[in-house]
Amino acid sequence: MGFSNLLADGFSMGAGAYLSATSDNNQSKSKALAAGIATFISFNVFGLIPLGAYLITNAFIHDKSIAFPIAFVIVGVSLALLGWVKANLSEQKVRTEILRTLSVGYVAAIVAYGVGILLNYYL
Repeated sequence: MGFSNLLADGFSMGAGAYLSATSDNNQSKSKALAAGIATFISFNVFGLIPLGAYLITNAFIHDKSIAFPIAFVIVGVSLALLGWVKANLSEQKVRTEILRTLSVGYVAAIVAYGVGILLNYYL
């Protein structure tokens, strides 16, 4: 379920980036296609990070109770790295961008996890 959701959301994000870029008169279709593909790939690479924690735990450790804490830490490190890269590319303060990226990422994760719990309870 996680992989199908990841691919569908990644395609949606990539298509949105493509459509957004094609609506900008200064963008060519090939530059817009590159933006869509880059968004799709980025979304899926970063989306695989928390799924990877569950795959590793199930394959090697066989203790599902530690999958969530492992995913939490791995996602935090990844978000901090993403914030660092973002700060360097945008020439913003590193600490501010790391904290902003961590905050937004963890809020999104909490919402997604909460929705999953609610769906599991009601379905």
